[in-house]
Amino acid sequence: MSPEASHKRVCKICFSRAESSVVYTENETIKEEIERLKNELQRQHKRREDVKRAIAEEEATTSLTRIISNSLNGPAATNDKALEDFQEQLVQDIIAGCKERQITELQTYYRLSGRTIFPVKDHHVGVRFETFYGGKYHEPYYLILKMDISTDRLVVAKHTIPHFIPLRSLEKQYLNTDMDALTKSLDDHLQAYISRREQVKALRVQQEDRQVTVMANAAFNFVEIMAVLTDRTIQINLIYDPLTTTYPARLAILERVDVMEDEGDDTEEEPRVVTQKRRLRSKEAVFRELRLPEAFERAFDGGEEGEEMEMEEEDELA
Repeated sequence: MSPEASHKRVCKICFSRAESSVVYTENETIKEEIERLKNELQRQHKRREDVKRAIAEEEATTSLTRIISNSLNGPAATNDKALEDFQEQLVQDIIAGCKERQITELQTYYRLSGRTIFPVKDHHVGVRFETFYGGKYHEPYYLILKMDISTDRLVVAKHTIPHFIPLRSLEKQYLNTDMDALTKSLDDHLQAYISRREQVKALRVQQEDRQVTVMANAAFNFVEIMAVLTDRTIQINLIYDPLTTTYPARLAILERVDVMEDEGDDTEEEPRVVTQKRRLRSKEAVFRELRLPEAFERAFDGGEEGEEMEMEEEDELA
């Protein structure tokens, strides 16, 4: 190799290493900057919460001072009974102020993603659940809570939550103890329901020109698909459990094939048509990984030559 060629090669190697070093340095700088911004965001968030807490404490103190001041400016107590009534009224005013403050804090604290807290008249508060699927918003659901004065606890007054979602058990488990867990669990149930429903609707639209029937119950946690494909029928049973899931926990895909049963050479009777069932286990995995329309298309619209099918009795989905 000539000295000139050797020099060019060395320069090329050095330039390549330098370029890699620059890229590496830039990547490290970007990572450091991202980490710095994250830390700064956390500090600002903590500062905001501290300010909000200070304002809340100041407002509570001001409210309490106003209540006491208004009570003291009233008619002076002239006897023990009047003094006792005055003290009782003062306590009731303070309790009422605290309850009002509790509902206000509830409204501001639980403004979570997809869940909105809004005030309703007469010590009621509402929770709005936004639902979405496939990048689109769908119908909202509402939970109206009220303060039970006799027990000093929140109770569900009204709601539009679907009947198959276990609202009562969730209310008993979380309401008045962990509001965030209650709203999160309800949101998980609602989002999963909308997802299952919209998957079924999308599959029906996708297969509307074919002999494909898709049936489901109200919660869309049990789905049955019957598809007539050329010379055979496919039956798909899917069970979604628990109700917060969007993929089936159990499923079975069965192929029904009509075959001629040979009675033997010593009979003159015509062969009978017998329906046999084969479970297509090789096609079931895709339904656990993809949404219904994509799974069905992948399983039955992608060609079936060379497929190995297992002869098995139909499994029961208990």
